[in-house]
Amino acid sequence: MEKNNTPLKKLAQHFEAYNRTEGKSPRTVECYSRVLSYFGDYLKEQKLPDTLEHLDITVVRDFILLYVRAA
Repeated sequence: MEKNNTPLKKLAQHFEAYNRTEGKSPRTVECYSRVLSYFGDYLKEQKLPDTLEHLDITVVRDFILLYVRAA
C-alpha cells in the first residue's frame, strides 16, 4: 500500500485492524479510531488534503492543540 497518497480514512481502517490483531483493548482501539476520525473532520473543516504527502507536523500540532482545548 502506498501510504503517502492513501486517504486518512483508509489508513485509519488499517491502523484499527493492526491494533485489534495486536491485542489492544477494545476501548483503546475505539479511542484511537475516534481521534483519527476527529482528525479527518478537522482536515475537512480546514479544507486540507487528507493524505500523508500533504500533511506536516504543523497541521498535526494545530489539531492536537485544538483537540486538547476541547477535551
